[in-house]
Amino acid sequence: MSEVRAALEEPASGRTGLHEPEKQTPEKVPSIAVLPFANIGADKENEYFSDGLAEEILNLLAKIPGLKVIARTSSFAFRGREQDITKIAGALRVQNILEGSVRRAGSRIRVTAQLIDASDGAHLWSERYDRDMTDVFAIQDEIGQAISEALKVRLAPRTRVVNVEAWEHWLKGVHYRARNTPENVAKAKDHFERALAIDPDYAQAHSGLALSYCVLGAMGARPVSEMKPLAIRAAESALAIGPSDSESHTVLAVTAGIFDYDWERAGKHHLKSVTCEHVSPRARFCYGKYYLPATGRNTEAIEQCRMALQADPLSLLFHSGLIWSLICAGQNAEAIAAARRALEIDPDFHLVLFALGIAQLGVGLAEEAVDSFRRVVEVAPWHHDAHGCLAAAYHVAGDHVRGRELGGNSPVRRV
Repeated sequence: MSEVRAALEEPASGRTGLHEPEKQTPEKVPSIAVLPFANIGADKENEYFSDGLAEEILNLLAKIPGLKVIARTSSFAFRGREQDITKIAGALRVQNILEGSVRRAGSRIRVTAQLIDASDGAHLWSERYDRDMTDVFAIQDEIGQAISEALKVRLAPRTRVVNVEAWEHWLKGVHYRARNTPENVAKAKDHFERALAIDPDYAQAHSGLALSYCVLGAMGARPVSEMKPLAIRAAESALAIGPSDSESHTVLAVTAGIFDYDWERAGKHHLKSVTCEHVSPRARFCYGKYYLPATGRNTEAIEQCRMALQADPLSLLFHSGLIWSLICAGQNAEAIAAARRALEIDPDFHLVLFALGIAQLGVGLAEEAVDSFRRVVEVAPWHHDAHGCLAAAYHVAGDHVRGRELGGNSPVRRV
């Protein structure tokens, strides 16, 4: 992201994208954000590892009933920023911040972590761990247990320990998938496949692989006819191991809906995805963007997208979902305003720019829509729908020559 703009520097103004600034009061439930752990080792390529360790702790904490945990996208937006902890907590609307560092040398790791009360900067807990790599899961559990005790919440025990080498491939998969380009999602897919080659019963790797296949198909980076059966098979494999995996139900819901137009089957899986014990923000985003508008339930769609943003307020992906749900509800002016707020976080995020262009066409701002679609084509040339929409916007704006030149050009990149 860019400097995360004023959204992070003025949290009280309502510019974090929560869309209801008058409700931005301190939460009554315990709440925490896990910042990306600093990679202080000699090998800068180990950032995936320090990020992954922080995210694993985040995921562990997210399973604690009664604890609000901010998702990765928003927490990790503060990477490398020298900023007051109180401001970070204010932007994310949490009471506590966990920060730390990782140094890795060969098979040895040193992890430091500290839990901070953002209201006064007091350290509630801190610890340093010098361990062998084989103890990495024990470190995560010990940190999670210490935090749960400090915040007076209950941490459930880990149900399964995976192979460390497989886990590292899973970390790399998550690392690349977060970059959200066809090339990086393809790299993520490869790492999830390598994790499963080592540990075939690794549910999270099956789930990650399913999502990667689904995204590659939705992006147009690979043929849907190839990706859909692979995504379904991987999601079903994940659910065979863990039947309450929210994201795997989401993959099955999305493939049924946007690939097959089987809205009955899509609805069943979406409902399961948002009624699991641990509902992922992505599940709410997909429910609000891909299913509810298609079935005419636009008010519910807006609410689901807002709920996704409550858990991950700086996710541009989830902002794009809210914008789409507003467009589907006929609220184009509100969609444009929401897009403008989101672009303060990152002015080049293609999905928000694309949705902005659609909303601008909806209120007759054809020339502005041309600018938005042209920017999408510049920053995300693989976004095939943007090329066709740019041609249409030129026609609506009266530039029929440019419209005809671009008409029908919807390139699909293969990676």
